[in-house]
Amino acid sequence: MRQAQAVAASGVIPGTLSLAIEKAREAFENADPRDLRTRSYAQYIVGLACRDLGRIGEAVREFGAGIALFEQVGRHGEDSGLVLPIYVSLSAWRSEAYATLGDFQQAFAAASEALRVATDIHHPSSLAVANIYLGYIHALRGEAETAVPFLERALAIASEHELHHGTIRASSHLAYTLVLHGERERGLECLARALERSTGASRAERHSQLTATGYRTVTANTYLAAGCPEEARAEIRQGLAAAAERNAWGYRAPLLRLEAEVLAQEDPAGARERLEEALALAAELCMRPEAAHCHLGLGKLYRRTGKREQAQEHLRTATTMFREMDVRFWLEQAEAELVELR
Repeated sequence: MRQAQAVAASGVIPGTLSLAIEKAREAFENADPRDLRTRSYAQYIVGLACRDLGRIGEAVREFGAGIALFEQVGRHGEDSGLVLPIYVSLSAWRSEAYATLGDFQQAFAAASEALRVATDIHHPSSLAVANIYLGYIHALRGEAETAVPFLERALAIASEHELHHGTIRASSHLAYTLVLHGERERGLECLARALERSTGASRAERHSQLTATGYRTVTANTYLAAGCPEEARAEIRQGLAAAAERNAWGYRAPLLRLEAEVLAQEDPAGARERLEEALALAAELCMRPEAAHCHLGLGKLYRRTGKREQAQEHLRTATTMFREMDVRFWLEQAEAELVELR
């Protein structure tokens, strides 16, 4: 189990995500059926690795299987303080996987369950995690005003209890949400704090920063939203290299889309190629919100280059997808682009 954790979660041991899954499943099979802690954590590691690999639907099922173990064995006992934080992590990461698929109803249900249990057990790390993911899901839908209090609460808890990973994750997500909310300077200051420990950091700390920022997708998003394309370019380059090294294809599509945003003004042809590759991968992995953003990006690009028919096709697809997922913030942007075509 420690080998699987070291590969997938902390990055202390170099290895593939597939190896982490293999080790975690081996630990699950060899554990005593009554050993809820080992078996549930093994399911968490498998789900985590599947999500990074881009097997999002499988990740949802693995996290769900881990949660189901608590019903089979029971949540109350002498070691409940050791196992219930795992339950919170399973629920929180399941919410992220659901959101990546575009099922926001299930995403909010899972994140709310994580917060309920974290509140019951008064566990700082669990409270930070649950608040982070509730904030993240709201931010993913462009609901910045609602997201900020969750992320501020998560950051306060993580900072107070010196939770390194939680501090980076909360800070980076809060930074993006603040910029989205129009608080550019405050957002960039928050992002700087999230990244301040990168110089001279250990391998584990560097990996923690990588995973906490979604393979740099969150930091790149923040820089782009704040109008800092060169900083975004550096983050994207690092993210793509790390994703290729670990076969973390679940992050390649958003990184390619973000790279296209950087290239849009200087190299429209290159931007189109990145967007088309990102769209194909997002569709293959059933990442509906990401696919909708790719259609929006292509629509904007085609509109700027005077290709009205192609622009209209992609923008209509984007509006349909955002409307179906009830992602109103981005829906309004896609509709505004359509108006510009008239």
